[in-house]
Amino acid sequence: MAKDFFALRTSHFKEWFSLEKNDLNWRIRHYSRTRYLLTFIGMIGLVILLRSLWHETPDPDLRYWDSTILSIINQVSSPLIVQLFSTITILGNVYFIATLFAVLAISLAISGRKRAAIIVTLSFLFSFVFILVFKYHFARPRPFGCPFVNDCYSFPSGHATMSFYAYGLLNYLAFRFLPLSFRHYWLLTFITIILVILICLSRLFLGVHYPSDLIGGFFLGSTWLLFAVLLIDLLY
Repeated sequence: MAKDFFALRTSHFKEWFSLEKNDLNWRIRHYSRTRYLLTFIGMIGLVILLRSLWHETPDPDLRYWDSTILSIINQVSSPLIVQLFSTITILGNVYFIATLFAVLAISLAISGRKRAAIIVTLSFLFSFVFILVFKYHFARPRPFGCPFVNDCYSFPSGHATMSFYAYGLLNYLAFRFLPLSFRHYWLLTFITIILVILICLSRLFLGVHYPSDLIGGFFLGSTWLLFAVLLIDLLY
């Protein structure tokens, strides 16, 4: 009886996904194998760049540029700017992103995009774990001490990683599932880029990251974004 129940649930699950795939139009379903290969190569390349950047962090030249940029930011900073960026930085906070992705996953599931909902949920959970693993692996202290309990390491930037990954994935899902014209899509892409840049700048103005931490966050966040994109392409 248990076997019959399991077989029935498996059959429903396969039918669930099959109906969703047939519901998608040709533009969404048709992707070449070359795209998969290039995405996988891009992921490997970004991980190599992240590792290479970490090896360069003790380099005097990189330390000089990190210190110089932070010094310039301290000179142009003001209480009003700090207050503004204190608000903007919330948009890259793990709790805000978690809430955003929970709403997104529920919306995708309700609209019939179950595969995307599952990928969004799992990729977010694993991205958070990977950020912690990499931070404790590299163990680079923050520029001005340890302002957060149990979060004293700065490389790669968690906000930068989550921002590149989360808002990049939102942009990609809009391209995949919304009937946007290319004009509107590029406008959305421009807004996404500006938002991510502002979140990254907020980490510098708040004094919790070096510029190279943000670059490392870009490498890690882009790696995870490509991974999520690859899963979506394969499952669809």
